[in-house]
Amino acid sequence: DSAFFFGNYIDTLGNLLFPPDRFQRTRPYADGYAAAMRYERWGIIDRDGNEIVPFAFENITNPDHGVTLAGNNDDEPSMALFVLPAQSPRRQISPATPFIYQPLASISEGRIGVLRDGKQGFLDLAGNEVIPCIYDEVGAFLRGRTMVRQGGLYGIIDTLGRTVLPIEYHSHASRGIKYAYFDGLALVEKDYRYGFVDLDGHFVVPLILQSAYPFSEGIAAVQKDGLWGYIDSTGNLTLPIIFDRASPFLYQRADVTFQGRHMKIAPDGHCVANCNGIISFK
Repeated sequence: DSAFFFGNYIDTLGNLLFPPDRFQRTRPYADGYAAAMRYERWGIIDRDGNEIVPFAFENITNPDHGVTLAGNNDDEPSMALFVLPAQSPRRQISPATPFIYQPLASISEGRIGVLRDGKQGFLDLAGNEVIPCIYDEVGAFLRGRTMVRQGGLYGIIDTLGRTVLPIEYHSHASRGIKYAYFDGLALVEKDYRYGFVDLDGHFVVPLILQSAYPFSEGIAAVQKDGLWGYIDSTGNLTLPIIFDRASPFLYQRADVTFQGRHMKIAPDGHCVANCNGIISFK
């Protein structure tokens, strides 16, 4: 085993693994590989210090899920995906893709969000562009689903790029994270009306809400006719729509305003702070 130690690594006894001037900078190991810098260029080494991805790049990502992206700052930064074998080959490996991508975020559910020619899509861990770079924006996968945007319209796709929710929905107001699944349901909007869809894109709550927050702890705050209440994952009310304001539940508590008075409630409707004589809203 080894540990990160400035521009070098140490073993469990505190001994340096490599000569002190071998690397200018180093990053932590992951799955037997680490990013290191020599002569102002980054590469990937194995645990024995063998050069697996050559020290040729200005930019590199830390090894993650057995892959790394590396590239240079040309007119536009361009990077290629390198697939790191389970066992070190003790020699340099070739890139699995052309140098045409820019990484977007961390890997989610076996998919790597990338930018190519100004559009976003996903690679798999072998470097295949399994979801083409045709979107203006993509999210991270959660439960096999992610948000995608084309122009001003939003939809949801699965990890194979298949449409779960058509790209015909909106995002006019910020109410937490829309088009991402929490407790198996995603908050969606069209023409300033909100609803919830399941993992198959079927509406559990139709587009009848004035506003809403994503589900949290099995409950969602929803607004109708200017007032707020709470529903469960079947769309049934758990607390009546009587609050001036309401927030999502966090650690079994939510902030609400009732008749101008701010208080905290539990999921069963009991008031737990600033109650002013109110015991329960159920």
